[in-house]
Amino acid sequence: MPATAPRQDHYCFIIHDNLPYCYDINSILALPTGFRYRNRFNAPWVEPNLHDNIGAMMGADVLVVLRVQKNNHLIPVRWGTIQVAQQVGSIYYFEYILGDLIRYSQKSADRANEISQATSLFSDTHAWLPGTPGVALGVTEPSVFRSVVGQRLTKESAEDLTAWGNSVAAVTTANIYERAEFLKILGLFDLKDRPSAVHEEHYVVRSNTVYQLRVFQYVPVPGTAPTVTPHDIDLATFSDHFVQLRPKQRAVGKYDMLIFVLKTRRLPPRERSAIEIPHNPAPEGSGVYAPGALYLPVITTGRSPYAVLVWILILIACLVGMFKPSIYHGDETVVRNLATVILILVISGWRTTLDALFPVLPWQAPK
Repeated sequence: MPATAPRQDHYCFIIHDNLPYCYDINSILALPTGFRYRNRFNAPWVEPNLHDNIGAMMGADVLVVLRVQKNNHLIPVRWGTIQVAQQVGSIYYFEYILGDLIRYSQKSADRANEISQATSLFSDTHAWLPGTPGVALGVTEPSVFRSVVGQRLTKESAEDLTAWGNSVAAVTTANIYERAEFLKILGLFDLKDRPSAVHEEHYVVRSNTVYQLRVFQYVPVPGTAPTVTPHDIDLATFSDHFVQLRPKQRAVGKYDMLIFVLKTRRLPPRERSAIEIPHNPAPEGSGVYAPGALYLPVITTGRSPYAVLVWILILIACLVGMFKPSIYHGDETVVRNLATVILILVISGWRTTLDALFPVLPWQAPK
């Protein structure tokens, strides 16, 4: 693979193509950049020199790697940044913010060569890799370790759908993914096709606004069956935060673009919520595995500091008008009444007040 600019030392998490852990890769590839995922490893799988200071891994980069045991291949998949590294008895638990993908070519022959090169890079750097063909890494062959291999790998934006498809193609060289379903969260878009920003692991949304959640569904290796069994892909939200027009989509083939339509209710600034695509068990006898639940935290936009300042100044002006109306050099009764009305509007919100007084007027129309 072509080399990129050098990175600092990083950590590697190797995920074997064993059931059910191999399906972590589905979720790792599905989630957008900036969202969180987790892995856990028994103590023998963690490099011994990391045991006594596991917290030092926090803030470091991590490279998630799939190990295909039959072919003895190592397939780097995606970068992340470790946020949680803690010991729970004999278990080490990690959470990380997902970042870029590892770049793979579109041609299968080139991809096969890139996988072989990546495996050789690991073998040249770490004596125990890639391990024994057909056998999981053992007690003396850690799956969590410090490395520099990532310095030699080219990365690609996880929001690039072509790059995502190439990564899926690389991963599905493992036979375990035959008839497995992969989802890709493309983003949350308003009706003007503006994408919601991702901030601090949340999609940022506006109150009382219609959105489309776009999800690409793909079964890259359908196997010998002539068709993929139709099945539902659902969307779950808090009912007091969202109204769902299309909470369920029917996946009827190997690939499709699924669009879920939902509308935020009138929510206060900085209100936290979430969207989830839950796990649906595979249809009986279909062989298709739906990946684990995909969790997308959401937060509504907050008020700008300038808006807060204006709100405070208006509030002060209203209080002065109510208790010291003579300052404004007008009819004191008019000033006091006007200040009272404005104070009510400021405290309760002008839209809420107008909706209550005139419920059929245009400001009731949804955005």
